[in-house]
Amino acid sequence: MDELRVLLIAIVIITAVCKLLDYFIRTLRVDSIGDQAILVVGCDCGFGFELAKRLDRLGCRVIATSHGEQQSKKLVQECSSRLTGLVVDITSTEGVKTAFNLVKNDILGHRGLWAIVNSSATAQKLSPLEWLTKEDFHQTLNFNFLGVIDLTLTFLPLLKRSKGRVIFTSSIFGRISPNGSPYVVSKYAIEAFADGLRRQLLSTGCSVHLIEPGLYRMTSQPATVREMQKGISRAWREAPRTGAEQYDEGFLLTCVRSLPIFMNTVSSDNIDEVLDNFELALFSQYPRCRYVVGTDAKYMWLPLQYLPEWLSDRLMRLGSPVPTFSLKERKTHKTSE
Repeated sequence: MDELRVLLIAIVIITAVCKLLDYFIRTLRVDSIGDQAILVVGCDCGFGFELAKRLDRLGCRVIATSHGEQQSKKLVQECSSRLTGLVVDITSTEGVKTAFNLVKNDILGHRGLWAIVNSSATAQKLSPLEWLTKEDFHQTLNFNFLGVIDLTLTFLPLLKRSKGRVIFTSSIFGRISPNGSPYVVSKYAIEAFADGLRRQLLSTGCSVHLIEPGLYRMTSQPATVREMQKGISRAWREAPRTGAEQYDEGFLLTCVRSLPIFMNTVSSDNIDEVLDNFELALFSQYPRCRYVVGTDAKYMWLPLQYLPEWLSDRLMRLGSPVPTFSLKERKTHKTSE
């Protein structure tokens, strides 16, 4: 028993020392942060918008792309002259090529690009999968994934010049799927692409990193939730009858009403912790491959990933709306017994 006790104490001490050493190593920063040129993609709102402002305050040369001209102008007005705003449709290959030539020839010149931060994402199709079509998935994947791939590969030569970093804003839902929505599918795809790209770039000196946040309340969240609710209602109206006929209007109303309740209950207000992890991925001498951020991500969603599926499936369905036909089938089954 004494030997076992000594062994356990030794394991605890070694683990604690390793954790402290890891924490210390990750805090070491690269030199000349303010001299770095960073491309931040998807600055219309959310993490991309806030990150561009923080990097500008740190003195970085920020090239911020937005999908809309109004959002780009707003960001430029709130930042210094170090930030350059570009309107880029990442779903257009020609638009991405035009942006690349502009950045290479007119903005960077002979300088390299230290980092590409991909933060473009849309999440409006959160309805049951039976309500969705192939086109619904294509629209989201085109913006969240295919456009991101196109832009990353196009700008990669500028990154290799400085042995820089590619950072993808994924999600904890790129690790565990609560609903299989187009958004979740796109985040799983981002994870796979980032892992493959990281391994292929090892010999170049470039590195690839993933930010995997949980749910966060943005200043734009009320409007975003309303858009999500409209998207759910629209999907129900436009769904193939074979997919929606078993879901009555009561189920639809429950889905729409429960969305803001769920978001407000689980989401965090502390957006700064996400931006802090972006900073670590950008400027740490020894950055992690993955940064899981948020209380819900670390202590709710991630542990569910490691549970047996028969248990995690049931836990994730707790409190979820139940279709009328499912309730009827349960009653019929009980009656027959």
